[in-house]
Amino acid sequence: NDDKGKWILTSHQEAKTEYAITTVEHGQFKQYFIDRTFVDEKGIRWIIDYKTSQPQQLSLDEFLQEQKKRYKTQLEKYANALQKIEKRPIFLALYFPLCSAWIEWTY
Repeated sequence: NDDKGKWILTSHQEAKTEYAITTVEHGQFKQYFIDRTFVDEKGIRWIIDYKTSQPQQLSLDEFLQEQKKRYKTQLEKYANALQKIEKRPIFLALYFPLCSAWIEWTY
């Protein structure tokens, strides 16, 4: 019932779910699985990671900032891999369906 969740799952250009991508990092093959990626109507590539955690003793904003800090490197690795095969703006996001929360940032 969440509008952001509906938007994530609607039909988008180049939409992929559980998208496997392999890249080379420091001479080694590395495989990643992106929860959801697509290109929006403005030509922006979105990389979205779903998380089931919920804020416990933190405010929602503190929780989201903490989660961004925790997962930023992981999502940036996904973006690095995709930038090797395409050149377009990338937005990264974490979506928390259990509490209808979302945080996004540009790569």
